[in-house]
Amino acid sequence: MKKKSLFIFTTLLLSFTSWGQNLVPNPSFEEYDECPNYFYENVFLTAWKININTADYFNHCSSSEYVSIPSNAMGHQSCPDLSCGGYIGLITYVNIFDNKREYVGTDLIENLIVGQRYYISYKVSLADNSMCAVNNIGILFTNMVFNEINISEPFLSIDPTFILRNSAHVYSEEIVSDKEKWVTVRGVFVADSAYSKILVGNFFDDSNTMVIDCNDLENFSQSYYYIDDVCVSTDSAYCWDYNFTCSTNTSTDITNNYSIDIFPNPAENYFHIEIDKTTYKKKPKIEIYTALGKLVHKQQLNEINTKINTTGLKSGLYFVKIYCSNCNSVKKLIIK
Repeated sequence: MKKKSLFIFTTLLLSFTSWGQNLVPNPSFEEYDECPNYFYENVFLTAWKININTADYFNHCSSSEYVSIPSNAMGHQSCPDLSCGGYIGLITYVNIFDNKREYVGTDLIENLIVGQRYYISYKVSLADNSMCAVNNIGILFTNMVFNEINISEPFLSIDPTFILRNSAHVYSEEIVSDKEKWVTVRGVFVADSAYSKILVGNFFDDSNTMVIDCNDLENFSQSYYYIDDVCVSTDSAYCWDYNFTCSTNTSTDITNNYSIDIFPNPAENYFHIEIDKTTYKKKPKIEIYTALGKLVHKQQLNEINTKINTTGLKSGLYFVKIYCSNCNSVKKLIIK
């Protein structure tokens, strides 16, 4: 009798632990091994190692104008949670190439259970420099072995039976055209296989994809989207309202393990930036952004310990981006 009771308790415990759990590792793309410097460098991104046709990784730790946050080569967009600093970007349609797409993917934390109902959500934003807007941005679960496929060549021709199957487990039926706000896509499905991987992208071919705003059909035009906060869970309340929040109780600064400090914080009329001498090679420079991603101040630093005047800035939350030849950091700053 005790053994049976223990079995029932263990089974219930295992069932409850799956509720409120996101099966997607690094779901907000915050964890990384190294800051990206150029496009398609998601090799530095923790867990998300499947990259088909050079999808991109953006992070505000980067000093590159191409892949930083909030401003980058594709536009200007902050993360859904302003204290976070990473998202991915991918092409979902190109007007002068047939069926050209980019995809990213990762192994799930645990395989899906056949017959189990799963709830999915993810956030999408059309990039400012995107000439077109499309629908069908979606999620596909698979057991495909990707190390047997060339995933590094730009605009790799994709076999329709491989990914372009004109279906996905969850996708945006409506065209997503918002360039300012993040749009949350939600869906539900019952697993028909013990899927081990998740892919993000457009899994429909050109003839089954709705496209708007591609007015110049003779020249190159593309639809390009930022993606963030990917959630897969058995709990609808947890996943459909999923918002990844970077911790406010511990440091959310993104650095390369260099000693970079700002003080006092909160600040009133000024603050200091202090950089460890061992990390200092060239004169750093800083940029200060509002919580909405607007650049309000930039300055070349002349000393290792520099006093920054903030008398012209309004009270509120700011992000201070500091970068030099061998150091990158983004610090949160409160101005009183």
